[in-house]
Amino acid sequence: MKTAQRWKNATEDVFASFVWRIGCGDRLPLFNYSWKQVFAQFVAVGAVSCYVAMFRLLIARSDYENAAGTFGGLLGTVVGLSLLMEGIKFALHPIGESVGSQFASKVSLPSGVLVCAVAAVLGTLAEPTVISLSYLGVAANPAATFEYLFLNRWMYVIMLAMGGGVSLCILLGLWRVLRGYSLKPFIFAAAAANLVLTVVIQWGTGRARFALGFVWDSGMLVAGPVTVPLVAALSNGLIAKHARERSSAADGFAVSALSSLHTVFVMQLVTLLVSLVASDESLEASAVSIAAEKLTWYEVAPVKQLIASLRAIVPLALFLAMLVELVVKGSWPALSMLDIVGQQRPVPPPVHPMLRRKASVEQLPEDERPMIERDSLEAYDFQRDSLEDVAVDTRPGTPPSAAPAAPIAPAAAGTAPAGAPAAAAAPAPTSVRWQSAAEKKQSVFAVFAFLASLGLVLYGIGLSFGVVPLGHQTGSSLRPSGALSDGHDLGTTLVLVVFAFLLGCVCTVAQPALRAFAAEVEQVTNGELRQLFVMISTASGAGFGITLGLLRILNWAELVYFLITGYLLAAVLSHFLSESLVKVAWDSSSIVTDTFMAPLLIAVGLGLAETTGEHAGSGILTLCSMSTVCSVMLAGVVLKAVKRFASYRASQRRVMFTVDSVDIAS
Repeated sequence: MKTAQRWKNATEDVFASFVWRIGCGDRLPLFNYSWKQVFAQFVAVGAVSCYVAMFRLLIARSDYENAAGTFGGLLGTVVGLSLLMEGIKFALHPIGESVGSQFASKVSLPSGVLVCAVAAVLGTLAEPTVISLSYLGVAANPAATFEYLFLNRWMYVIMLAMGGGVSLCILLGLWRVLRGYSLKPFIFAAAAANLVLTVVIQWGTGRARFALGFVWDSGMLVAGPVTVPLVAALSNGLIAKHARERSSAADGFAVSALSSLHTVFVMQLVTLLVSLVASDESLEASAVSIAAEKLTWYEVAPVKQLIASLRAIVPLALFLAMLVELVVKGSWPALSMLDIVGQQRPVPPPVHPMLRRKASVEQLPEDERPMIERDSLEAYDFQRDSLEDVAVDTRPGTPPSAAPAAPIAPAAAGTAPAGAPAAAAAPAPTSVRWQSAAEKKQSVFAVFAFLASLGLVLYGIGLSFGVVPLGHQTGSSLRPSGALSDGHDLGTTLVLVVFAFLLGCVCTVAQPALRAFAAEVEQVTNGELRQLFVMISTASGAGFGITLGLLRILNWAELVYFLITGYLLAAVLSHFLSESLVKVAWDSSSIVTDTFMAPLLIAVGLGLAETTGEHAGSGILTLCSMSTVCSVMLAGVVLKAVKRFASYRASQRRVMFTVDSVDIAS
């Protein structure tokens, strides 16, 4: 342990020395922070990729095609996700929170609801997991007619339909909260309506039943890092002003769960409409013709990724900027990392990092004290500091508080007393134009929006060359001669079960958001569900769901049977648990639909379905999310039963102690 700590300290010292030597010592917190974010994404992507690669090489015993390109694509995914998440965190989220806290008092309730609905559609179009569907079309099988057409020809129509599902969720959710209704009936009604439509599509249509897996998976993709925080911030502003019970309003909104269920409902309506309008023969002919077409110049990387990035980020950024300028009248929030990228600090003396090991900062001379300390992103208050003291506007109209103090003349011009020294001449105006605080914030907002767009481009390139080939080749290696030559053989099926369960556990545990989610659950439940217990239950539920999804593709059972059983179990468990725990359990499904995990699992299912002759390879995400919800609820039920049993045993001990005391006294 001491050796590892020494190695870590030595590495940090070398890194800090390098940063100081290249003249960027005043930006050391930014370098440290950036490295931590990239390293977190590297761990999440690297852990899953190493596990999948080891399984294919050691168990399935098959080599990867273009391994160097796949590795480069995975690195691009890491860098792209890092830039994308930072751009979303420091540009979109602060704007959404600022607008949400102010615009409710400046617009009427119908106008506010309309703003939330439009933001839901634009946020869904900018969701990384939703955009990843456009890169999975190359892995789809034309024999799966609906799935292939959804992923290729009708991709953007499907994305708009998914945005419409989230908008429907916002409308019903706001109506529920403003009326003070409970959450459980809405979840039960949405799940029941989805199951009814699923039964109708399964046994009342032709080949449309093969699209059920994709339809349900699409609902699991909308609860991501863009849509849910943005919509929740805007909705909470309306809720805080108009809700009857403000204490329970935000507690039971459950944006993630309701948005997924309503998106599935809208997508099933679209599928049912397509099956009624077009015949199966015409759809099959359309799929075959699309597969035979050659790709145009704008459908080839990186042009395709660039177009997708601009189509996703630009409308959302312009919409948020328009809200700030028109609704809240230019009240731009102070973004979180403005001081790091927008403020020029004086460079301190180049103190060697090892000197900080020998003496504390207080023991150093005043002129040698470093301005910043290693790993000191928290040393400065970067959380939405005001920049009024940083960017001073000396143009006419500048507020007195922001303008520099001018010397007070002893008398008016031309009336100076005799013998008084002549006043110093006013300095000539320079050509330097200082930015105002609002302009500084707008500039940094544009910078982070650009970083988000760049990250989305790299993310798309990484998916096309790394994640999708990795998942597709892994799925295709599960069936051919080798480890899993017969999907119904007991031994090979056991190998598949172990692989799928461990894949779910590794994918879930490696997610950076899991620990934060578990801590939030522990806080919401007042310590009833411990952080470690939540992490174990979530990971085991994800592993069980991925196992069910792969077994379904191997023709073990239809998806509809798993859905009916799982959601009936979830409904029964929801009835006996508190509403806060129900909300947490249903929202836990968003953990397993991460920006890296979701496209990887879909690609694995598509690869396995292509080798087995199955007409659809989707449905893994749905079963994974459903199993996670049930797992967290079962964890709550078990803990509740354990506490009741412990209290019962304690009461029995008190009764026995009382009886013994009475016997002794008598």
